[in-house]
Amino acid sequence: MTKRVDRSHLIDQLEDIKQGLDNILSHGADPDTRANTSDLETGNTAGSNQQDNLLLQNYQILADSAVLANASGSDTTKLDHQGSQTLILLNPELEVLAFNRIAEAAVLDLTGKQLIYQASIQDYLPENEPKELKELLAQAFDGINLHFTSQLSSIRNPNQWHEVNLFPVSGPSGKIERVVWCMEDIAERKSAQANLRALEINFQSVFKQAAVSVILSNTNLEVIQANRKFYQLLEYTPKEFKALPPLSTVHPRDIPESKRLLKLLCSGELDSFSLEKRQITKSGKVIWMYVTTNIVKDNKGKPKLIISVAQDITDRKHAEQELIFKSNELDTFIYRASHDLRGPVASLMGLYNVVQTEFEEDSHAMEYFNHYHSSVKRLNKILHNLIDLTKIKEKDIQPSELDLNVLISNCLETISNRENFEKIHFKINNQVGFKLQTDTSSIRTILFHLLENAVNFIQEDNQQPFVKLEIKYESSFLIIEVTDNGQGIKKELQSEVFNMFYRANEHSTGSGLGLYIVRYAVEKLNGSIQLKSKELSGTKISVYIPYSKAHHQESEGSHTERPVSKAGDHPITTTSR
Repeated sequence: MTKRVDRSHLIDQLEDIKQGLDNILSHGADPDTRANTSDLETGNTAGSNQQDNLLLQNYQILADSAVLANASGSDTTKLDHQGSQTLILLNPELEVLAFNRIAEAAVLDLTGKQLIYQASIQDYLPENEPKELKELLAQAFDGINLHFTSQLSSIRNPNQWHEVNLFPVSGPSGKIERVVWCMEDIAERKSAQANLRALEINFQSVFKQAAVSVILSNTNLEVIQANRKFYQLLEYTPKEFKALPPLSTVHPRDIPESKRLLKLLCSGELDSFSLEKRQITKSGKVIWMYVTTNIVKDNKGKPKLIISVAQDITDRKHAEQELIFKSNELDTFIYRASHDLRGPVASLMGLYNVVQTEFEEDSHAMEYFNHYHSSVKRLNKILHNLIDLTKIKEKDIQPSELDLNVLISNCLETISNRENFEKIHFKINNQVGFKLQTDTSSIRTILFHLLENAVNFIQEDNQQPFVKLEIKYESSFLIIEVTDNGQGIKKELQSEVFNMFYRANEHSTGSGLGLYIVRYAVEKLNGSIQLKSKELSGTKISVYIPYSKAHHQESEGSHTERPVSKAGDHPITTTSR
């Protein structure tokens, strides 16, 4: 089956080849060559054969840019050829005048016959092809360059595709005397084209049916193609959208960041980027999109296309905003309620002092009032923790100079009135020999609640309870570790202890907020927490906070460990309290 193909870009190249060969035959030949041309016209076999070989050899040089060996020996109708093109020279009677070795092998493969000098080319054509090919050869002898693809059946392959070019060649008189049959096996090319078409079909199918928006743009940010989902979201037809300036549907507040990232992408500084941005639809509605953008480069590495995949996240953003609003409302309520309750709670605690004076000798009455006072103190502790929590949430990080030794002393002094505090042996090891530049409020919150938690959960029957605090700087992290030999936590409960209002011990009188506040403060500083605990053996909590030493000021005369305090000092000590 022969298929005519319009390859106008090849015709110019074929014309150049034809013109070059015409010059060789008609104008550029020396007297001897002209004599050979005369022999060709008169039918001199030897001279004609030599001239035809020269003609075909020049075609081979022009077509393949390969250096050919000169035809030699008795078989001068065959040319050595290292290219991939079949070359056969025909006269108007369609007789074979010359051919290269590739032609000899190709014809043998296609027909099983040996290509012979002066045999008719029609003897080698498939039975269903001669008429059509004969018509094409006739056109070539009329002076028309032809290019077509032909599906020829060979012994090994019933559907073997070839690309065929027919080049007419004129003699000195200007009459077409020869036609060069140039043929090349394009089976691999056809297979690659078929695979490419399959890929294109698959891509178009995915492109059109994708549940997300897919956009192809040029480097001027003009949309070349987009799928239906994209136009549906923005409420534009493709024609309407094409008439809009680039980025005109992007929310004004998001345009600067979009341009900045696209500039970095096109310059090669970024391979891809993702961005949440707003788009304004045709009706004026604002929608949110999560956009991932990549660059496609040409063979020279220059940006060619921009591919973006956009997902509609409007519902998610609205849910986030609603959650933030409700969280802020809740924080405000907790803060106000806590402040409003602090006054009455302070009055109740003051009333207890009066009761102690008035009913000191009435042991029965004091027993009841002591229970009442314990509940009031617990309520007061909860209020203080809630206020601390809302402050952490609302307050921005404010770095300031922090002396850890002073902070440790203040924290221990604050919890010194806790029950069993005097029984505990505190081991303090501060290895940070410089003052920090960090958020003092957050570090204080972390340190205070970790120490308080360790004190609250000592074992009553433990004769040597201890709490060890170690602070160090390693690998760009400030590490705070608090270890105790207290009650420990059951393995199945350990994942819950940092949750709000969670108490791992049913006998606990705490608020259930301490470790939750610690977690919140650590996360605010982009840190992390690790917990190791074994029931009835103790607990170790490690806090890792990213910290750059570039922010600190070296502290003169600082020590890696605080010495034992003197009488009257704050309780920072390595000895028993």
